[in-house]
Amino acid sequence: MNLPEWCRRNRLELQAAGIIAALFAVGVILVDGPMIPAAAWDNDTTPYVSVATAAVPESPIPHGVEAGTATSPPVRLESVQATPTLPPPLTPQQVVNALPYAVSQPGPAMEAYRIVAAHLGWSAATIEAWAPFAEDVMYGESQFCWNRIGGDAMVYPPDGCRKSREGHSSDAGFGQVTPIAGYRSDLWMCQEYGMCSKWDIVQDPWHSMLAMVLLMEREGRQPWCYDDFARKYHDCTLAPAGRPGT
Repeated sequence: MNLPEWCRRNRLELQAAGIIAALFAVGVILVDGPMIPAAAWDNDTTPYVSVATAAVPESPIPHGVEAGTATSPPVRLESVQATPTLPPPLTPQQVVNALPYAVSQPGPAMEAYRIVAAHLGWSAATIEAWAPFAEDVMYGESQFCWNRIGGDAMVYPPDGCRKSREGHSSDAGFGQVTPIAGYRSDLWMCQEYGMCSKWDIVQDPWHSMLAMVLLMEREGRQPWCYDDFARKYHDCTLAPAGRPGT
């Protein structure tokens, strides 16, 4: 190969290499952005954004939505909690029937007295004024048990108001109400309140207390303090004069 031919070929190769290098530089600029000297990185505050990054839209269009179509903003679903269903409140009768009565325990019986008296319309002052006498009556007549029948006996040791023997007399309930006092079929307690026998009175604590409080309301202390014999069992001075509410 002579010298002119070699020179011409070498010049072509150099030109091709230069073209390749130029194309490579353009590709870098298009893809990665202009090259910034390393010395300028510490002082340059301009955010670096490449050509490729700038080409990406800020809010990509969701799949299946055409460009230019307005969409509603997302709706936040609040959690829904079911309102609990509360049981209905207990009636006065249900409360009285659920109290834990026991021999010689005045607490439940006195609570029942106050509930029944309030149900009948007694004022708070009247209820408290007659409370000591009501407690005395129940202590002497039934030992605060609603199911007492004259002549019965309670288990020993005491177990609530459980009996060891049933009675056969006619007096019944917290106040040992008798037929002549009101529950005879031709008298007011039977005709007005449906308590016509001793078993009607001791059917539950509510009726047992109702019979005693009604009798006290109608007759005051007289049914339990009618003579010297009766007054041996009760402190009749605890009863206010007259009748409740008068």
